[in-house]
Amino acid sequence: MMSITDDRSKMGMAIFWGGFVCGVLDIAYAFALYGALGIGPARLLRGIARGLLGSAAQRGGSGTAVFGLLLHFTVAFGLLPLTALRVKNSNG
Repeated sequence: MMSITDDRSKMGMAIFWGGFVCGVLDIAYAFALYGALGIGPARLLRGIARGLLGSAAQRGGSGTAVFGLLLHFTVAFGLLPLTALRVKNSNG
């Protein structure tokens, strides 16, 4: 029988790797798709930052793009704990 600590550790690792893989694959897809349309990664990431910063984000520099990337991964990681708990509870 697994202890509660082992169970939490496994769930934590699943959340970490799930969020990481989800975030990387999603942003890679977005870079490829929008890159084919002539929109570079920095512009795309500033567009993500625009959700919180407003239209001024489009005039921002590399710091704004990094902020957009952080927001992207925040969303990628954000729903995973809820999903993991739901799956765990549905499996008994």
